[in-house]
Amino acid sequence: MFFGFGRSFGAVAVPDDEAPVTDPTASIGPRQRRVQCVHCTRLFPVPLKAMILTCPACFRRVRVEDVIISGQQHTPRLETCGRIVIRPRARVVTEVLAAGMGVEVHGELTAGCVIAGRVRIGPQGRWTGDCTAASVVVDPGATILGGRFTVRPLDVPELEVPRDHADGF
Repeated sequence: MFFGFGRSFGAVAVPDDEAPVTDPTASIGPRQRRVQCVHCTRLFPVPLKAMILTCPACFRRVRVEDVIISGQQHTPRLETCGRIVIRPRARVVTEVLAAGMGVEVHGELTAGCVIAGRVRIGPQGRWTGDCTAASVVVDPGATILGGRFTVRPLDVPELEVPRDHADGF
């Protein structure tokens, strides 16, 4: 059951109990889960139904809902402290994609820079662009068409996107 449309140009937000589960330990209580701020990398608990909150560490307004994309989406930035899931037959074109709890690509992703906790490229997934993540899982059958992959721990505070990335950084 969908409860509405996100602000990111038609991306559909799905409640946590209907989204694909990749990290069953992310829940900390019966009505809470942990998310990671895309700006300061701090983990903090949020209610399951929360959509937008203020980070308790950096005091920035952050989107904490999971974003499920099932169609085409062209946007300069796509950010959430939750997960971003790109379903099969979906296509996303963006300059910066940031997801504190990870990215799952089962469709097609073209991005200048992806910053995420965990990245999984599914069997029909197609990836084009750079990636900085804590872990990267590439399923058999996935296609990677280029880009630089950097794997580093989650707690490194340099999650800010380089400003000169468009110049070929």
